[in-house]
Amino acid sequence: MSLGTKNSNSEKGENNVKQLAKIFSLALRDIPNFLKENADLLVKVIENMCTDDPIMIIEWADPFPRNGRNQTKRSLINYITTHGGVNEFNSRIIFSFRSGRQLTDCFNGLPDWCRHDRINLNVLDVGCCYCATKVTERTADLENCRYVFNI
Repeated sequence: MSLGTKNSNSEKGENNVKQLAKIFSLALRDIPNFLKENADLLVKVIENMCTDDPIMIIEWADPFPRNGRNQTKRSLINYITTHGGVNEFNSRIIFSFRSGRQLTDCFNGLPDWCRHDRINLNVLDVGCCYCATKVTERTADLENCRYVFNI
């Protein structure tokens, strides 16, 4: 990769982060680093969303902190996609829903094993969740939904 291409990609990434800040009406410093790292995908998804449609963005813990039978990241992704979430760009981190009700039903039905372990406090949460809802053609609300995995 040439230096010119690297700078071009870097500039494009910075522009996507600035665009994301504008969409969410936030200062650059207020956008979580995980969202900045995925700004290119998020901008594309938000631009193609309909007004009032929500998306779930998950920053998975690495390594994944559960190791029981069927307690895997893949099983949670399967749960989300079978309960209305569309795995955008096959990213395994951005899931779009057709309505807020569909997203809420998905949240409320997540398996208990993916919740915060209050007995063994040394076990990490499976991830951190953010939700974005498109408000107008050019704006969206961002919410830190840490309660999803940390109940």
